[in-house]
Amino acid sequence: MNSAPIYLLVDGEADGPHEAEEIADKIDSRKLKKSTLAAIEGMKDWRSVMEVLTWSYGRLLADEREAVMRLSTSLMEARIGLPSARAELATLIGRRFDASANDSFGIILEANAELLRNYKQWPITTDPGSLDLYPALELVKFSELNFPRDWKMAWQQAGGQVRKNKMIALKSDPVWGRLSDFGFPFPPFSLDTAMWVEEINREDALSAGLEATGQQSNSSKLNPYTLIGIL
Repeated sequence: MNSAPIYLLVDGEADGPHEAEEIADKIDSRKLKKSTLAAIEGMKDWRSVMEVLTWSYGRLLADEREAVMRLSTSLMEARIGLPSARAELATLIGRRFDASANDSFGIILEANAELLRNYKQWPITTDPGSLDLYPALELVKFSELNFPRDWKMAWQQAGGQVRKNKMIALKSDPVWGRLSDFGFPFPPFSLDTAMWVEEINREDALSAGLEATGQQSNSSKLNPYTLIGIL
């Protein structure tokens, strides 16, 4: 399977298709800004070209779901390091010496490992006792973004409200699943693991105007857009 063709947004119009390798070379030679908007077939919105390049290379892994799951699980359980997992995956599909593809594989493996970890933690985070003490979550930037993106805009487009200049919602609010590229109500919400969540206690949730009674955990369902499945 080939990487997905990439379309660039130039002067408000789609330009392409372009091969992933061509886009990677343009980025490396600084002929293309990392903030340039792009997309591949099936994406729900335009993203930075660096992020789209990763999704494009992700198509190469579509037939290797079992290997991705195995390596992601090993990463989650700290039985293998990211460089080794990335190298094994690249060798498996014949891209061992493709630096751009290797970087993308690492990002994809790391995101999958974090999703697996948080999928296992979600029932604990949303049990009645936890909901009573910490009924809400805040979307926060934990580290430097891997890909340029206006997350406040993404939050609002997903139906989230900004309260006291913070992106806060109840754990049961469907905004979390709508925000996610993978259809899950927990992080990571995209291939950029820099955006995470912090639990908000009941007092702060009420102070922000959230009604924290009668919550039920929202279900986790994969979005068809997901290129590398998690479950």
